[in-house]
Amino acid sequence: MEPDTYLNQACEALLFLAAAPLTVAEIAEILSRDPEDIEETLSRLAAETSIDESRGTYIRPIENAYCIVTKPGLIEVLEKFFALPRRTNLSQASYEVLAAVAYNQPVTRAQIEKVRGVNSDSIIVRLMDRGLIETCGTLDAPGRPDLFRVTDKFLLETGIRDVSDLPVIDLMHYGTIEDMQSSLQRAEESQHTEQISIEQWMSHMHEMNEQLVSSAEKKIQIAIDGPSAAGKSTLAKTLAKKLDILYLDTGAMYRAVAFIARERGLDWENQAEIAANIDTILPTIRYEDGRQVTMFEERDISADIRDEVISQGASIVSSYPEVRLSLVSLQREIAESVSCVLDGRDIGSYVLPNAPYKIFLSASVEERARRRYLELIERGIDTDYREVLIGLQERDERDSTRAFAPLEKQEDALGLDTTKLSADEALATVISWLREKGMKV
Repeated sequence: MEPDTYLNQACEALLFLAAAPLTVAEIAEILSRDPEDIEETLSRLAAETSIDESRGTYIRPIENAYCIVTKPGLIEVLEKFFALPRRTNLSQASYEVLAAVAYNQPVTRAQIEKVRGVNSDSIIVRLMDRGLIETCGTLDAPGRPDLFRVTDKFLLETGIRDVSDLPVIDLMHYGTIEDMQSSLQRAEESQHTEQISIEQWMSHMHEMNEQLVSSAEKKIQIAIDGPSAAGKSTLAKTLAKKLDILYLDTGAMYRAVAFIARERGLDWENQAEIAANIDTILPTIRYEDGRQVTMFEERDISADIRDEVISQGASIVSSYPEVRLSLVSLQREIAESVSCVLDGRDIGSYVLPNAPYKIFLSASVEERARRRYLELIERGIDTDYREVLIGLQERDERDSTRAFAPLEKQEDALGLDTTKLSADEALATVISWLREKGMKV
């Protein structure tokens, strides 16, 4: 059967325009052609273009998709392109994280931090934004922490065909693609026997992760997540009291940041301004008589931060990675030192991904609006139910769609709808679940 010239041209044109992998189904839908014809055409083009020495690019299959990539031999051209002023240079720390991921993938955040010896969360976020690393599932361990790998964009930008082609070298510390190529060249010429193989390093990473998981299980860590007014704080407080452990109100921390930012005249919507002043808007957390007290300049603002306007501000500033990373470090430090119950929106997914006990509360938005409305009225705050309802709906949308640590239920979390449950009934359900999981309550 003669090749369909139009189909050949159309497939290559689409891959060029997409500048990203396209599946056979996507191309078939666009061209209104049979998927089998598309698969046959792309398979043939991939074989032909890979051996055509006159071409600088070729069509490459990636899992169930195809894309156009630059041939590895054109590294000098790629280097010149990467050196253009419009390209954002990566920091030394970013290359360290990329090396840790590329040589050991898939890896968890904890494994990356063990390699570097410092917290790497903010760097991981930036590299994901750049499209150089991505999540690729979760580790089969308590908390199911995310696993990371480098992307095809990383391979294209570095001129590497596949991570399996990486030679055995010392832990890489390079600042430019030229440095990386030099490092690879030296490694190929080196006969050192002390270098660690990929398999050895992966085994080492898994051993360290087992140690981290074991350490996390020594203390009681209970993560409670859910949207506003689902009953998180009430459950967390009563559960902590029942178990005689600490209750850490993480939501109060974000409210405090919003409150202090407003006190300092900062614009909640201006992420750059908030990020630049992050060190001046962090609260001080104290515990007095078993109660969490939020302080700002030696002033107790625990009541002030409960204002509904501050609640909306908290939703805005909490979407900024700079704010979350600063507060998460404090929350983890507390959780690692003492048994506790934490409630928030990303406790089980991000703050304490290895927590052995995760709970996700939910309730209808109408019921949550009713609860919040009555709470405000009882506190003497004149408000309108409709306004409260709209406010909750807007916050739900922001919390669940933000790019960094969105609100979402984890697979290993107990899902509990509290719409028709009293506080006592919700607590009883959780206590029963904890006993089923082996906790002595």
